[in-house]
Amino acid sequence: MAIFDPETKEQITEIFSHLKENVRIEVYDESEDTAMAEFITELCSFSDKMTCVYYEPECERAKDLKIERIPALNLTRADEEDLGVYFSGIPAGHEINSLISAILELGGVGATLTPELEERAANIKGPLDIKVFVTIACPHCPGAVLKAHKLAILNPNIKAEMVDAQAFSQLATRYEVSAVPKIVLSNGEELIGDQPFEAILEAAEVETVS
Repeated sequence: MAIFDPETKEQITEIFSHLKENVRIEVYDESEDTAMAEFITELCSFSDKMTCVYYEPECERAKDLKIERIPALNLTRADEEDLGVYFSGIPAGHEINSLISAILELGGVGATLTPELEERAANIKGPLDIKVFVTIACPHCPGAVLKAHKLAILNPNIKAEMVDAQAFSQLATRYEVSAVPKIVLSNGEELIGDQPFEAILEAAEVETVS
């Protein structure tokens, strides 16, 4: 049974028709018959520039990438190089916009930034881990996820992860998530809300105090 209705499929297919580069979506889950795997398999069928690859949670690739939460996604280009673009939990509801935005970014048709902002992002020392806590009902969360993923794509020292706060409630409790989106950076900085890219960039530029 199809997950996407015909109208939604048509809309997404049109969006994906603009992809310039191939995009690879790695699915980490208990089997290939889960809701996550079926969701991504159907989504990837909307464009010949997209490939869905399934991995078991305990495989070497998962260990190399330090996949900690299941189900999870890792998005790469065709060369399979890790770009730090992760999703923990099914990006359904409003979060499908986060996934589509990430696909467009890797597919060569993402949002553009000024050269100054790109240079600042590229110069962040890292390693830096960014978690963006969301709920699938939150209309403001995709913007925050997109900006965090953009930072990761621009800088190999950054990993950005969408985290479904309801699916991973214990982790959300640990980070005292009471409103979403909540952006938690491993350098100790935190932000609430869909902040401008510059605000997230400034938080990412703060060096960890040892």
